[in-house]
Amino acid sequence: MSAVYRNAMITISATASRSGDEGLFRQCPEVLVRPRVRESPTFVFHPPRIHMDRYSVSQEEFPLLSRAWALQERLLSLRVLHFTNTELVFECITDQRCECKGIRDVDWRDSIQQTKCHLAGWMPHSGPTEIWEDVVMQYSNRQLSYPSDKLVAIAGLAKNFRHPGHRYLAGLWANGLIDQLQWFVRGKELPIQARPTWRAPSWSWAAVQTPVHYYFLNRLRPSTESYSAATAEVLNCSVVSNNADPYVEVLSGTLQLLARSTQVSWKRIAQPPDDWRGNDLNCIIFPSGYQIGFYLDALIDGRPSPGTEAENLDITCVLLAEDYCFRHRRLLVLRRLDSDKNIFERIGLAYEMRRRGLFMENADNIFPKEQIVVEIV
Repeated sequence: MSAVYRNAMITISATASRSGDEGLFRQCPEVLVRPRVRESPTFVFHPPRIHMDRYSVSQEEFPLLSRAWALQERLLSLRVLHFTNTELVFECITDQRCECKGIRDVDWRDSIQQTKCHLAGWMPHSGPTEIWEDVVMQYSNRQLSYPSDKLVAIAGLAKNFRHPGHRYLAGLWANGLIDQLQWFVRGKELPIQARPTWRAPSWSWAAVQTPVHYYFLNRLRPSTESYSAATAEVLNCSVVSNNADPYVEVLSGTLQLLARSTQVSWKRIAQPPDDWRGNDLNCIIFPSGYQIGFYLDALIDGRPSPGTEAENLDITCVLLAEDYCFRHRRLLVLRRLDSDKNIFERIGLAYEMRRRGLFMENADNIFPKEQIVVEIV
């Protein structure tokens, strides 16, 4: 079906309909007002209209925009005519216009327009990695009737998004993989859920049921090597597909990183600081006593976290990336699966930045200098 939308002259979208039974057309109430002055024009008034721009999108007004399958259909279509409750909206690669002309001028930082430009081969304002991260954020916030469709419903978009030499890895791309691993679940917005039936390796955002987020979609990428320090290295990443199409269904996946890591404790704290980054009160504590809040990906064994003291969970923290310029540090929180091997599953992401008036603890004080190979499944 992705080829159908990609090659269509125009896609007609029942954007205001909740199902195929509601049709396209709506009646928009209008009031005609004719002044008593002779030969004066007649004025037409209508209720305020909610426009489907990036500043205000209501799922009640535009139910189709909340459905996961509809995202790739919209992005792949060169031209879309949206039927809403109050007017028609035309959308193409270069523009977006409505009947009342109330939609703001297109901002080329808008995720929809930016992705359409990238798919069309135009020079984007951001790199492919940032655009794909934005697509993932939009997609993960949409609804799926069948959780098993998580990778299937975005496969058509991924096939058209790829570049020569780039490998698709269960919702991520081999190019820029360290950046794409930095997704997280913001549990303060929606309750954290248990992992669904296995459909992707734990390092993929497709492995969780809840919406995911990324920090810094438009990252600064200076060319100087001094910008990046202590960045993990991807040694190998592979997925096993159920058939010849790696975009549709994944049976297993393995990620090997060469990185600095250390065993940590996981517990809850009574009162987080003002600049706390993490969901609830989840905290990892390093052997030195240094502690960082982290975002938990999903419930483990039906529990949001261990009790006040560390329980029988072998937790390891991996230094994923750090920079000198802005003092940001990203760390993967892993759970060891085999007590005799460095085989882990991902359970969360810790994001740390310079605290108010203070610098972060030096990485040499909380991590061994020696890098080791960790395998994440």
